[in-house]
Amino acid sequence: MTSVDLGAKAVMTADSIGAVTAFKATSGAGKTLVAAGTAPLRPTFGASSFPEVQGYNLSGINNNQVAHVAIMQMPDGSDPTMAFNYQTFGNWINNTTRTEGWFSIGIPTTTAMPNTGTASYKGVAAGEYISSGFKAYQTEAYMGATADFGKRTITVTTYGTNTTPYAAGMTTSKLSLNLTGTLTVNGNNFAGPISATGLSGKATGRFYGPGTTTTALSAAGSPAEVGGTYVLNGSAGSMTGAFGGVAQ
Repeated sequence: MTSVDLGAKAVMTADSIGAVTAFKATSGAGKTLVAAGTAPLRPTFGASSFPEVQGYNLSGINNNQVAHVAIMQMPDGSDPTMAFNYQTFGNWINNTTRTEGWFSIGIPTTTAMPNTGTASYKGVAAGEYISSGFKAYQTEAYMGATADFGKRTITVTTYGTNTTPYAAGMTTSKLSLNLTGTLTVNGNNFAGPISATGLSGKATGRFYGPGTTTTALSAAGSPAEVGGTYVLNGSAGSMTGAFGGVAQ
């Protein structure tokens, strides 16, 4: 599999009860990367080592291309403080062209960002890690973010990272893959460098939901949620994935 550009865009549709029925991703140049929507959703990440995370598969054939999309959700009742209301994230694979990518998708914040104060977010991240020995792993982690509206920055970190080999093997802790980066905020978007031990790259993301949050940890007018994607490379291998978090 090969990773695709960070300029890719995704469109997701849902029925009247909120079940996802179709997904389409296009490259920055407008080329269709994957499209799916001919099969019902079904649970796929029930054995996740992070009980808050549950995923669903959407598979299908579009223009003779076999597609697979995994969509992450935060079920109510597990940890309500991390339940997504305005966004989700996941990954897609086109088995015909042998390409894949990660996406963050939702309802962008349209109100103006606060000019002062900070906001704290917490959530989860998931991705894929290819070691320097070319072994492939699924990754899972908790994430936290702090937006500083006066400085127009957002610091994103992941912690408690676990890896599970795609081949047979046990889930193990891999804290060297914890991510950290301070990204620049521009409107409702943010982007900048992010790194882990032996890895460096770029993360891009967006604020989601209404700018109406006011809590002890989040200034008045803070957007409800954040989400984004990341790509890293280095001596330790390569890593791609996505994340989402909720204002606290």
